[in-house]
Amino acid sequence: MLFVLFKSLDSIFSIEANHTLEISRMVNITSLPSESGKINALVNYRGRTIPVLDVCKYLENGQAQYNNESVIIIIEYKNQAVGLLAHDVIDMITVEATKVQEYKVLNSDYFNSAIQIGSTIVPILNPKKILLDVVDSMELMKAST
Repeated sequence: MLFVLFKSLDSIFSIEANHTLEISRMVNITSLPSESGKINALVNYRGRTIPVLDVCKYLENGQAQYNNESVIIIIEYKNQAVGLLAHDVIDMITVEATKVQEYKVLNSDYFNSAIQIGSTIVPILNPKKILLDVVDSMELMKAST
């Protein structure tokens, strides 16, 4: 299995590469008001307007500052694209499926498994949960207009 490893503040996360459409440096994004739920911004991706989530804010790890060196990881799940705003992509690694381990964090569906790299356990983001949160936030935004 191929994974994209990325950094957000001081934390390292991963996502399966088969859910990753593209990784790009920071582009022009349209910020949204803070009451827009989990969605922080919108970006034009190849003619499609897609929501962007700040990984730090999304995972409740605090507020991060981004710059031109930051990245947007465009992921897709069931034909729905979402951008993940992160500080940097660290690496892409291949891991045997038998090395993926169950990973449960209290009160969190964001991760359901992890990989171990040396002494570091790297959580694997759950794209289904991300998509469900985006859909919920978009419905809230529509209802408030």
